[in-house]
Amino acid sequence: MELGFLQELSFSNGTPGCQEVQWGTSESNDISGDGVDVTGTEDESAEVEYVFMPTQDATGDDDNEVTFRPDHLGDFLIARALTLKRLSFEGSDLVGFNLFEAHKNIGATTEQDARRKTNNLNFDYLNLAKTSIRRSRSVVEPLLRQCPKLEILDISWNFDPPWDEFQWSTLHQHCLNLTSLSIGGISSVDNDQLVQVVRLCPGLCSLIAPQSNLLSSVLDAIVDRHIAGLTESQGRGTAQQPAPFRELDVSWCAGITQDMIESVLQHLATLNSIKFSWCQQIDLSVFRCRWRCVDLQELEAQGLDKSAACDLESKNTPEYSMFEQISEFRSLKRLVIGSGEVSVSIENGFGLLGS
Repeated sequence: MELGFLQELSFSNGTPGCQEVQWGTSESNDISGDGVDVTGTEDESAEVEYVFMPTQDATGDDDNEVTFRPDHLGDFLIARALTLKRLSFEGSDLVGFNLFEAHKNIGATTEQDARRKTNNLNFDYLNLAKTSIRRSRSVVEPLLRQCPKLEILDISWNFDPPWDEFQWSTLHQHCLNLTSLSIGGISSVDNDQLVQVVRLCPGLCSLIAPQSNLLSSVLDAIVDRHIAGLTESQGRGTAQQPAPFRELDVSWCAGITQDMIESVLQHLATLNSIKFSWCQQIDLSVFRCRWRCVDLQELEAQGLDKSAACDLESKNTPEYSMFEQISEFRSLKRLVIGSGEVSVSIENGFGLLGS
């Protein structure tokens, strides 16, 4: 069976009824020369599921004690570099792989060798969420360095170690076409490097970072980029204009301040979705500032306490301000508000929406 013009490959824990691709030293069905064992139906549009074959030992803390699996995965990715557009490793175990190790020392003795050594991958989507690795420099960074066209990257819910060793500078050095970045659940975000990603990746318009150690400095960079883009646009500058920011999720981020969220709401008129539930430094008074994102389609603002300086007058309560603000969102499709700690009159509040 030939994989032909395979465009999407999803690696997971092997769902029954789906195709299966096994990496390892299988002796059967290895028809591609890449060490790939393929079973299933010949359907170019189907998602391909993935299961590891534990062929070699990858245990031990010292590099000298580790024997990496043959780099069939690297072989396969290089072989499909021109056609494969979407790749998902979500939930997979990549421990034991030293990605592209077999290719970095290739002597370019022929034109074919040179092309194989320098051929970049054409992925525009890469999912590394919940992925087990031994060290990021063996798998993640080598893969990202080969993906100059990458637009959507998901590395969420990866815990340190070893993800605390991830070199965040790889993103703004090699993935300048990023439009969406998901880093939820990561507690080792390098905020200084992420600021550089915001500044140097002009297409970035979505940041999904719930339950991470994200700081307000990153949001400040997003606002600054937006303001600078407006200034250049008015001055008819020739520089590439940054993409309008569309989506932001900072729920459960203890490092995000209310002042910074208010700055985002007051400047980013292009926002379609924002989530800031259960942020320790944000309270219901955030609804009293003037939001410019009136075309908002999705809002999550759960678990926000009342401010200490709460005005108890009926027309000035935080709840009234919240529903008054929500009533201006004519395109709103999804709304998640309230909590056990905040008493909100749904009946009276939503009366404003019809007024």
